[in-house]
Amino acid sequence: SVMRLDASARFDRIHLLIRERDGYRWRRVATNQMSDFGEFQDGVDWVARTDAYDEALVLTRANNADTLGLHRYSLTEGEVIGPVFETPVSDVNGVRVDPFTGRALALAWADEQTYVEVFDPAVARHLDALRTFFGDDVVVEPMQRAGTRILIGVSGPTEPQSFYLYDTQAYNIVPVGVAQPALQYTALADVSVHRYRASDGTALFGFVTHPVDPEPGPLALVVMPHGGPEARDFNQFDALAQLVAAEGFMVFQPQFRGSGGFGQAFAE
Repeated sequence: SVMRLDASARFDRIHLLIRERDGYRWRRVATNQMSDFGEFQDGVDWVARTDAYDEALVLTRANNADTLGLHRYSLTEGEVIGPVFETPVSDVNGVRVDPFTGRALALAWADEQTYVEVFDPAVARHLDALRTFFGDDVVVEPMQRAGTRILIGVSGPTEPQSFYLYDTQAYNIVPVGVAQPALQYTALADVSVHRYRASDGTALFGFVTHPVDPEPGPLALVVMPHGGPEARDFNQFDALAQLVAAEGFMVFQPQFRGSGGFGQAFAE
């Protein structure tokens, strides 16, 4: 048989149709809401395939956990069967999936900094060496893999994103390109972490972007709260904060109550 998916954004529907090998008529066998597609059940979201034919990787809060973790999901049993990665500090905020294989290469989680966990131990060892090469103020993550070659993404508060091709056999790294070529030779504003407490003592923090050439004396401050409200900022390149700082302002991005990424209890 041959299977096809028909998607209609206008009606928020995805139809699953089957055609027999020797036939010409399509038979509709299932219809789903497009907004729910990829969700196995409430709070369990598809991420990537695995080597097992009846398993997938999903993001969920398993066993009443406070934070969002990466877990194995049995398609046969229809339930979460084991954790891959979780931390009580923060939610897993992203999983890098290889577009060629559909398998997960790495995941990211963040508190005041962003951390990358690489699944393949051999690749992880190479990336540990590359992190030493690039420095502690950037995030180094695998984007795609083909044989011994890995496309590497490098990003940070003053690094919009650069791409490199790394050969694990030859230990050779070659620059490929940058995401923001117009900023390649521009001095960008430094970003620092500011920790503080709310009036009831709740520990909070935010990111401060400092102008490159500040005027003498006190600086005007622009407070730039994120949207959501269940969203958050990261200690990464922020185009709007950099733009405002380039005009001579100091920028503060608070991670206030209701911000996402720090567990359900903090958001609530």
